[in-house]
Amino acid sequence: MIPWNWMWAPEIRFPLSGNVKQDIEPDVDWFFDSIKPGAGSGRVEKEVFEVASYGRQLGLIMDVLVSSVTEASLHDDRARRAHHELVKLHEKIDAVKKQSRDKIREGAVESLLRLDARDPGMLDTVLDDVARRRSKEEKGPRVLTRRGS
Repeated sequence: MIPWNWMWAPEIRFPLSGNVKQDIEPDVDWFFDSIKPGAGSGRVEKEVFEVASYGRQLGLIMDVLVSSVTEASLHDDRARRAHHELVKLHEKIDAVKKQSRDKIREGAVESLLRLDARDPGMLDTVLDDVARRRSKEEKGPRVLTRRGS
């Protein structure tokens, strides 16, 4: 049945008011597909990247180099300058990582304090959940308790 006023009730859609579908997963295949065949396999590089990002790989290499190479063992001035720059860069990266960890820790503490203010019993439940999950991950039992417990 068609209503008597159907012609005065048109369907109007403004931008982003209808069915909106957006794929937000980043497409990085273009990067791996652009690796020249003689330089390696894009498919293998993608699999390696999924195991450890380039930053993780470089971080491990930097950790080894900074801890095992001394300026005294380098015979070239250019190598000494490069080592000095690498050490400074390593220190800056460590500072950024520490700052990130501190922000995460501070956010967690603030969230737990808000939870404690709203529902003290729920804080105990959350701490128990965290302890249980940590023991399942075999990171070793860590006792998480409320204030003074």
